[in-house]
Amino acid sequence: EATCACARCSSPSSSSTSSSSSSRRSGLSPLRAAAEGQRVGIGTEIAAAAAAEKVVEEALKYKATLGNGFSMHAPMVALALSRLGATETQILEQFEAAREKQKRYKWLSIEGEEEETTSIGEENWKLHVNDTGENENAFRAFFRSGQQDAVVQEVLKYTASGVHSRLHHGVIRLAYAMEMEMDEEIVAALAAITTNYKSMPRVSREESARDLAEAMDKIQKMHSTLKSKPMGMGKKYTNYLGDSSIVSKIPDVQDLSSNLSQFVAVVVRLYLLTPNIFTLHMITGLHALLVLESHFGDSFDEALKSHYTSVAAMYLAVKCPDIFSKVPDIKWRTWDELRAHVFMTKNDHDIKFVDTCLYLSNRFPELAHEIQLAASTLKKK
Repeated sequence: EATCACARCSSPSSSSTSSSSSSRRSGLSPLRAAAEGQRVGIGTEIAAAAAAEKVVEEALKYKATLGNGFSMHAPMVALALSRLGATETQILEQFEAAREKQKRYKWLSIEGEEEETTSIGEENWKLHVNDTGENENAFRAFFRSGQQDAVVQEVLKYTASGVHSRLHHGVIRLAYAMEMEMDEEIVAALAAITTNYKSMPRVSREESARDLAEAMDKIQKMHSTLKSKPMGMGKKYTNYLGDSSIVSKIPDVQDLSSNLSQFVAVVVRLYLLTPNIFTLHMITGLHALLVLESHFGDSFDEALKSHYTSVAAMYLAVKCPDIFSKVPDIKWRTWDELRAHVFMTKNDHDIKFVDTCLYLSNRFPELAHEIQLAASTLKKK
C-alpha cells in the first residue's frame, strides 16, 4: 500500500488532541500557531495555515445553514485541505469556487438576523434549541460568554440524542472546530448544533442484539415486512427515522463503545455497497463522534446509539443489502492520487471524506484496506 506524507498519515491519530492542548496552553490555535512558525502537529505549512484561518474567519460572517437548508462547509474544508497538504492558493481558490457555486443556495449573513428581543442565557437556552435555524446569533453570544470546555460538554450531553440532525453536520462541524482550537469557530459550531437539533423518537426497543453484526441481520429481515410508498432514498430515511413504530423495531445494541472497530466496519461497508452522499455521512458523522469522544463524556454511548439508529434507518432506506457480502470491484487509488483528486475537483464532501478516511485508516489499521477502497469510489466531477 502506498503511503502518504500529509498530516493525517504522518501524525498519530491522537495528535489532534495533544496539539490542541499545547496550542491552548500557548494561547494560540493550531492554525494560528502554524502560521506563526510553531510546529503544532497538524502538518500545515505556514502560508497554508494562514490561508485556512482566513477562510474560517470569513465563513464566521455567515449562518451555519444556507438559504436552501444545506450546511456551511467552508471551515471544515479549510482544515481538511491544510491537513491534506494543500497550498495557500489551493485553499483560497477552493473557498472562492465553493462560494461561487453555492450562490444560488444563499449564504446568509449572521448579522442579518432580527434577534434584538431574543436573550439567551443559562436559565433558558434549552428552551430555545430548535431545528429551524432561529436565534443563531443569540446562541453565539451566549456560548461566547461561557467557560468553553464546560459549555461544549453540556451542549453535547443535551443533544446526544440528535447527532443525526441536519444529516450529522452539527457534530461534524464541531469536531473540526475542536481540532482547530479557534474559539469563535467552536462558538459557531455549538450554535449550529442548537439551531439544527431534532431528537429521535424516544421509544423502547422491542428486541436487542448481541452486537452490530446480529443487529444488521435482524434489520435486514425486518425490511421485508415494511410497506412504504415509492419515494426517494432521502425521504425514506427521514420517514423511517421519524416513525416511532419503526424505530421501536430497530434492535437495541448495548455498549457500542466497546467495539468501535466493528461500528466503523459496518458504516464503511454500507457505503461500499451503496455509495452515495447519504451513506457517506454515516462515515463522516461517526468520525465526528470519535473525535469528540472525550468531550461527550458520559453521553458518548448515547451519541453512538443515536448514530447507530441513523445508520439503521439508512440501511432500511437503501433496501438492506447483505452488509457482509463481497463489495463491488473498485479501482484502487493511492492516497496521493486521492489528494490530487480532491485538489482538482474542489468538492466539499470529497475533501472532507478523504480527510476522514485517512483518520479512520490510521486509527483502525485492521480496516485500512476497505477504508481506502471507500475513498477510492470518488468520481471526477
